[in-house]
Amino acid sequence: MKRVLFSGLIMMSSLQLAAQSWAPVGASWTYKQVAVAGPDTNLAAIEVVGDTLIQGRSCRRVEMTEGWSMCYT
Repeated sequence: MKRVLFSGLIMMSSLQLAAQSWAPVGASWTYKQVAVAGPDTNLAAIEVVGDTLIQGRSCRRVEMTEGWSMCYT
């Protein structure tokens, strides 16, 4: 039984799987931000604005279009 499972695993791992691309250009999503020190909330919006190559890997460029940024001055 172990040999059959192992053989099946080897065969399945050699198959190339087709998957959908993550976050196509133009996709956007929103989520609720909550302030740590108070009851304030805000709606954040993030959008995929393009794609790029980083060290030979295809990557998506995302921008926060609304909401609180993560940097405080």
